[in-house]
Amino acid sequence: RDEIERLEKELESAKTDNERLEELERELETVKKTIDELDAARNTAYTHLLSQFSTVFTYTDKGRATNIEIAARSISGMIVMPGEEFSFFDVVGECTVPKGYCESTIFYAGELARGIGGGICQVSTTLYNALLCANMEIVDRRAHTIPSDYVPVGLDATVDTRGIDFVWKNNTDMPAYIFAKVENVEYGETVDITAVCTPRIM
Repeated sequence: RDEIERLEKELESAKTDNERLEELERELETVKKTIDELDAARNTAYTHLLSQFSTVFTYTDKGRATNIEIAARSISGMIVMPGEEFSFFDVVGECTVPKGYCESTIFYAGELARGIGGGICQVSTTLYNALLCANMEIVDRRAHTIPSDYVPVGLDATVDTRGIDFVWKNNTDMPAYIFAKVENVEYGETVDITAVCTPRIM
């Protein structure tokens, strides 16, 4: 994590050097990926799988793929204690360009439109289905006005910073861990996997 801070400072000072900027951005992504993998390995070493769910999307919209990756990274590694509620937007926050989010297709007023953060509902939906498989308590969840094509009708969970959140509660007596990742991004078809785990009984 110290390495991330160093690279981010170098990125700030290298804004006028495009070649160096691209090199630093690649290096930063590699370091972040390594840290994510180490964190996941450390956490899963002490947990057992409670539920898992996957959704698939085709890599035809780079902006949407980027948004999904950022949102998945935001929720991955979260720990929800017994009786605690998890708000998707408290964790993910507002989708803005400075945070890396891109413009993509969104649902607005019952119609397709373009907006920043399009695609993050696939992350909330995948998480929702993993939670259903784990029998977790769903506190606040709404479906899209237009059915999503990556889950059966009625199994989606839309989110919107203008007031639509996805909230669930850990109704077990043990902490719940959330792991999320996006795979095969470079090969045209990506799979978003979310797993809910509880501590392993040693």
